[in-house]
Amino acid sequence: MSNVPKSLPALRRAQRVSERAAHNGFEWKDMDSVFAKLSEEIDEFRIAIKDKNAQAINEELGDLLFVLVNLGRLTNTNSEEALRAATDKFIRRFTVLEQALKNEGRRLHETDPDELVRLWQKSKNQLT
Repeated sequence: MSNVPKSLPALRRAQRVSERAAHNGFEWKDMDSVFAKLSEEIDEFRIAIKDKNAQAINEELGDLLFVLVNLGRLTNTNSEEALRAATDKFIRRFTVLEQALKNEGRRLHETDPDELVRLWQKSKNQLT
């Protein structure tokens, strides 16, 4: 593992480490095992948040991301590209939401959270 470059983007590095581990026999027995681990990591992340333990929150978020990278690898999905695409999609939808508010003379931070959810759903539907 020591020759996996630290200079790689974090998601790509995690995927490369996961690939190497799997290649050497350290592999999930099935997808259900990965989803069970994902659930476990979500529970641990929730506890860390509840406890307001910044170090544990950071660690558990990292563990959660690493499990998601493994899911990406197991489904032949490049995690770096998937996150980039999801971020771009979020920006497009958010831009539509902002424009809708601007057209109505409103500002984001002054809008009721329930209204934001409604506008978010509308922006998703417009771009689908």
